[in-house]
Amino acid sequence: MIDEKLFQKLIQQRKKTKNVLNYDVPEYSDGKTTLFMANPDICSMVQNLIDQIPEHRHLKGSNILILVKTVADQNENAAGCFARVIKAGPKDRFFACLMRDAKPESAPDFIIIFSGNALDAEGITSDGGHACPLLEVDYHKALSIIDHELLHCGAKTVADYASPSEIHDFIKDLGLRYIKTLNEFKRDSDGAVLVVYYVTDNNGYIYNIRKHDVQEFQGVIERHGESITNSHISTKIIKTKNKDLFVGK
Repeated sequence: MIDEKLFQKLIQQRKKTKNVLNYDVPEYSDGKTTLFMANPDICSMVQNLIDQIPEHRHLKGSNILILVKTVADQNENAAGCFARVIKAGPKDRFFACLMRDAKPESAPDFIIIFSGNALDAEGITSDGGHACPLLEVDYHKALSIIDHELLHCGAKTVADYASPSEIHDFIKDLGLRYIKTLNEFKRDSDGAVLVVYYVTDNNGYIYNIRKHDVQEFQGVIERHGESITNSHISTKIIKTKNKDLFVGK
């Protein structure tokens, strides 16, 4: 579980968020749907999770766009979905660059769209997702939900066998790309075990959408408690023509 010292670091508001994009654009509304940039507390918590939680270390070179969407018809949000996590495609990156008059390397790698209706319903925000959390308990809930959705922002991994004589140097060479050793998958012939690590190319980590470990991310349960995650979060996949959208509930 997260201790008090780490908790305070995770909820600290930031003036600058290196990995969370900040577009100076007005909110959009057609009378039924409103879309706007997430409030500073949410953006700060995303950045703090990336900086403080090793499981998010692969995102330190990423760009993430955080939006909030509210709908006037509450029936459209009856399922209570908290967020959609999208791996940004060429069109997303192109239009983001137009909005920001930025270079391609400043375009988003991921887009997270939180539901203002669902966040308001849980007391995490108010005023349709505009206002920041007010109570400490709301920050705990907000952190568990944001942590969960951020874990869907994944990177490509592989697993290779390493023998007992070479595993120490193998892990040392991997550095921050090392994830874990699966000792339960031991090869009988030489006692080699599986080592899981991130794959990189000339541009760094190869980003993708990460699925749940089982029904939930083990890291979220360890950091925030099973009762919080089970009562507030579940995830399903929506298949679209160009991408998979993970919808966190």
